Amino acid sequence: MSILPRHIEPSSNARPVRPQLPSMVTRAQIRAAVEAAQHEHHPIGVVHLDLDRFHQVNQRWGQQLGDQVLDAVGRALLAMLPADSLLAANDGDTFVAVVPATTNDGARELAENLLLAVRQPVVLGDLLLTIEASAGFAHHAGDDAASDLLEQAFLACRRAKTTMRGSAIGYEISLGADVIHRLRTEDALRAAIAGDELRLHVQPTVDLRDGRVVGVEALVRWQHPVEGLLPPAEFLPMAESAGLMTALGDWVLGEAIHIAARWRRLRPADPLRIWVNLAAQQLADGHHVYDQIRNAMAVGLVQAHDIGFEVTESSLLEDLPSAVETLSALRGLGVEIALDDFGTGYSSLTYLQQLPVTAVKIDRSFVAGIGGSLADEAIIEAVIDLAHALGLRVIAEGIED
Repeated sequence: MSILPRHIEPSSNARPVRPQLPSMVTRAQIRAAVEAAQHEHHPIGVVHLDLDRFHQVNQRWGQQLGDQVLDAVGRALLAMLPADSLLAANDGDTFVAVVPATTNDGARELAENLLLAVRQPVVLGDLLLTIEASAGFAHHAGDDAASDLLEQAFLACRRAKTTMRGSAIGYEISLGADVIHRLRTEDALRAAIAGDELRLHVQPTVDLRDGRVVGVEALVRWQHPVEGLLPPAEFLPMAESAGLMTALGDWVLGEAIHIAARWRRLRPADPLRIWVNLAAQQLADGHHVYDQIRNAMAVGLVQAHDIGFEVTESSLLEDLPSAVETLSALRGLGVEIALDDFGTGYSSLTYLQQLPVTAVKIDRSFVAGIGGSLADEAIIEAVIDLAHALGLRVIAEGIED
């Protein structure tokens, strides 16, 4: 499918491919169509479609280009819908479609086709973008209430985004309570970030030559008012799916800067480096991190030695060009960059060539094999030799004794 950039129209001599293309409508018209189907007992399907990580488009190229992408996506969706359908843009990067006279299987097929339409490359000048989306659908057969269809499709879409991103999921009764609980938890996490419920713990980095503590790794925890102290595994995946990693990362980095500043005041002759993890969303929106560090250095809170950043291969895979740009800018400030979980990815050696890293962190799964696995010991020795040959420092994770 060819998607035209915004404000560019086909020539007047061109024959329209679909002479009866449906048009974009308002949310009020969508709701009216659903209510009419309920009143007249007509079968109807609703699809709620949410673009995945679309905020990265606005952050990297600006809202004006983001609006053009949304316009192109809307055209692609309209071209895929039957002529008697309705489509509305909903809250910026989401769309809602209503299709009369469809079965549940038909609603599923439509949702999957709409996802295919979204994935068609969007061409805007010299820029080629591929957009991903998740979808939820619900069906009303004409013999039960249709008033909840919009909410049902929304809940199914939220389940798709959190469990099967990029897919289409149909509404089931069991989805309601589960997704509503998750939405409430997301709201609680937003409040925790804005309030006083997050805690920053640190884990020491020790120089094995003399036993000195030469740095620490910052580890975030959530002091939940009901469930107690929660480890990262309990809320970071949810923060990522909800688009909260930039806000969460800003909080962690801010706390790390204050800790580093206090340490520098207490022990100016022997300061510690505090390592901070960078998530994929932060790498794609690197100006937040860069500005925080630059401003802290400008007012004398910290120096380049005080802060280091860790990135994993999985976070790099989201958007490697943006990651390289962000990490290069940070390295330009003089801060250290470590490739975390080294050895677990299939292309880590490639990243050593492309990224401005100064250290590698050997994954704890290899460290655990010391003394019991000749293969793990051989891998560790090879990694150390390789890193030193490249002028990189080596940090081993998970040394307990």
